[in-house]
Amino acid sequence: MIEYFLYFLTAFIVYLNILASVSLVKSNDLSVFQKVSQFVFVWLIPIIGPKLVLNMLSEAEPESTEWVPRMAHGWLIIGNVYHDSLHGREDSPPTDISSGSDGGSSD
Repeated sequence: MIEYFLYFLTAFIVYLNILASVSLVKSNDLSVFQKVSQFVFVWLIPIIGPKLVLNMLSEAEPESTEWVPRMAHGWLIIGNVYHDSLHGREDSPPTDISSGSDGGSSD
């Protein structure tokens, strides 16, 4: 039984690493040195490496992670505040609901 769990865990780690590696290849903003460094980071540090690289890529260059399956977005990629790459929409920044007054009594 534990043998099957180890097979599943290994397959899951390889899958995450492949997602991050392909996203690095699709990235246009990184230099070759940065891509190689992050590629090594992804493959040497399982689970954490791919998550950090995919989060960085999704914030810096969302189009490089658009191909990542939607089910992986919730766990792997944390979208930035103003761009929700999961739904492909840009939300407006939060608006200030106060009307300039502090809401208290005036002196």
